Amino acid sequence: MTPERASRPLVRPYVETGGRARAERCALERITLLHRVGGELPRGLSDKQREAMELLRAGALSLVETASYLRLPVSLSKVVLADLIAAGCLKARPPAPIAAQHDPEMLRKVLDGLRRAKSSP
Repeated sequence: MTPERASRPLVRPYVETGGRARAERCALERITLLHRVGGELPRGLSDKQREAMELLRAGALSLVETASYLRLPVSLSKVVLADLIAAGCLKARPPAPIAAQHDPEMLRKVLDGLRRAKSSP
C-alpha cells in the first residue's frame, strides 16, 4: 500500500452523513460559532458527532475550525453539526452582521486612544 493510500480514511466522508449532502434543518455559515449544550453525550451518535461533541467540550469553535478537526469537508460537517443542533446538543451563534463588525466611530476612538498612549511619557 502506498503512503498516500495508507493515510486516506477507510470510511468515505458521505457515509458519516448517511449519504446526505446538505443540512436541511438549519443554515450554517463558515464562521458560525458552535458550542456544546449539556454534559452527558446522548446515545446513538455517529463517530463524527461524538468527536464533534468532545471537541466542543473545551469551548466554542467556528464551523470551519470544527470541520478541520473532524477532517471532513465543510459541506459535510454542516450536515453532521446541523443534526446535533436539531437534537439540542449544540447551539449555534450566527456571525455578527457586517455593520456591527466595522463601526467607524469605535475604530476612531481606538485610534485616538492609541495616539494618546503613544504621545504620553
